[in-house]
Amino acid sequence: LKRIYQCVPAVDVVIISGQEDIDTAFKLFQLGIYDYITKNSKTLERLAFTMRKLVEKWHMNQQLRLLQREIAGRYVFNMSLIGESGLMRNAFMLVEKAIEHPNYNVSIQGEMGTGKAMLAKTIHYNSSRHAHPFISINMDAVSSAFQEMEFFGCEKEANILVAGTKRGCLELAGDGSLFIEEVGALDAPMQQKLLKVLQNRNFIRVGGLVEFQFRARIITSSSVPLEDEVAAGRFSKELYF
Repeated sequence: LKRIYQCVPAVDVVIISGQEDIDTAFKLFQLGIYDYITKNSKTLERLAFTMRKLVEKWHMNQQLRLLQREIAGRYVFNMSLIGESGLMRNAFMLVEKAIEHPNYNVSIQGEMGTGKAMLAKTIHYNSSRHAHPFISINMDAVSSAFQEMEFFGCEKEANILVAGTKRGCLELAGDGSLFIEEVGALDAPMQQKLLKVLQNRNFIRVGGLVEFQFRARIITSSSVPLEDEVAAGRFSKELYF
């Protein structure tokens, strides 16, 4: 498996084996396999289902690449941001710094309608992460009860409302950027969980056992000053840092 990934890093691998040891399957998932199928009376049925999912994934990736090429043209740095004041020139310098350093997390603060989402997309599509997903989640639109599932995803056995395995935005972002709009609306438990993701660079789906790496850059926006939220005890000082 390691030799395959050395030759073709992006390939999806499906393992079919008579080995039912959970530790073996767990290690293979950690190495990045797409699925692990044990040999039994339902092997062919399971394989057919997995192959259909892989074909769907291939078509979605093709469409995604076309959309990314179209979108990237809309956020050329010098064209998408306009302004000559001292404040805007300072903002441009910070944007250039964020573009040059794709592993820096970014916090954007400003009143409603000042173009925070445009700025986030400009940073993403002009950085070396531009070929990877730009995933956006607005915390004002997600209730506290669903924040964890939206971020981490969920195994179908863990929630009766989930028809199948749900991939969260941490997973969907891949090697791209995760844009968290109105980050100040995160509830206190979710702030601590997100802090842990940033510290350890890994996460587990709700109800799951498999650990996934978090590789994306985080860009946040807030229409209220986060310093004030920290001072008021509503936002984690550690997460803000």
